[in-house]
Amino acid sequence: MVNKKVTCYSVNIPESMDFVQLLLDNEESSLKPFVLDQYRTIELKYTQIQKNGSIVGLFVTTSRKNIPPAHKPGNGDDYTALPLDDGQGLAYPNVFLYDPQFKVLYLETNRMGVSPSKICAYFEARAIRDSIPTFWIEISPLFLKEAYERVENMVRIKYVNLKLAKPTGLLRNNLSKGSLRGLASISDQLNADKYMQCSFTADKVKSLKKGEILNIIDSFGRIHSEATELGREKGNKLIIKGNILDEDGAEIEDVVDFLLNKIDFRFSIEEPIIASNLQFMDRKNGINTVYMKLYKEVSTVVDSIQRLRKETISSICGRIWCWSVLSPSLLRNCSLHPTG
Repeated sequence: MVNKKVTCYSVNIPESMDFVQLLLDNEESSLKPFVLDQYRTIELKYTQIQKNGSIVGLFVTTSRKNIPPAHKPGNGDDYTALPLDDGQGLAYPNVFLYDPQFKVLYLETNRMGVSPSKICAYFEARAIRDSIPTFWIEISPLFLKEAYERVENMVRIKYVNLKLAKPTGLLRNNLSKGSLRGLASISDQLNADKYMQCSFTADKVKSLKKGEILNIIDSFGRIHSEATELGREKGNKLIIKGNILDEDGAEIEDVVDFLLNKIDFRFSIEEPIIASNLQFMDRKNGINTVYMKLYKEVSTVVDSIQRLRKETISSICGRIWCWSVLSPSLLRNCSLHPTG
């Protein structure tokens, strides 16, 4: 038996569009393989709607790069190339399940297959091919419910500290989107290639906006997830400090570290020594088991996120909203470090 890890992600696209329809689109142009680079293609296969309304299917990555030779041990230098036909490669599947109720994607981890950023690239390429100029997609990991609940329960958010490793690399690899892109741009202009650190502090009697804090959490989650794929996650951090009420109604400090584990679980399948298919039914059954296991956790997290988005605390001390234009006051709170 082999364990397969499944991680949960929130999916955001324009409100006028339906991600379910994108997944179930059977038009010939939509089913064409997406060429990721000259050696790899991505296909969407076996998509189907289930009785509970969720969508299940496979992303299949076919790779024609770094394929090792065949060899019989003890037979000298008898190494031979695998007999692949023209255009053939090795197939790496990621089973997925999409829950349209909560707009959450459950995705099997396969380091040789797709990642959230590659799924985004796949649908962005389809949008270009279908002449949809306003399309965009964001896939962000969901953190454990405890972290969101603790931020939600804060009566006042006093302090946010953000640190990103290799900030200029975020731009080069198109990882920095939304709230953090302005900061990454400044890092690039200053050649601060080692790391960037910023802090935001509210006045003693005021609070930072919970709704905007959630935007930072979303952006940080996407960046940290993609940086992990590139081996750049070391040094990243997001810490939020605020006050909660104790049993007697007195304010006490709470500190949330968003390097908590993402929401994930595992299923097990029997894998043959040499596979002749993608074991779709085994994977489908496995990810449905994970879906049922994590359903309550995911629903609680989504509820917390929705409540945080509705938060409308109006006063912020030294209001610093500069994700596209940085002010001198923000630069005083930022630490930008060049390589070396």
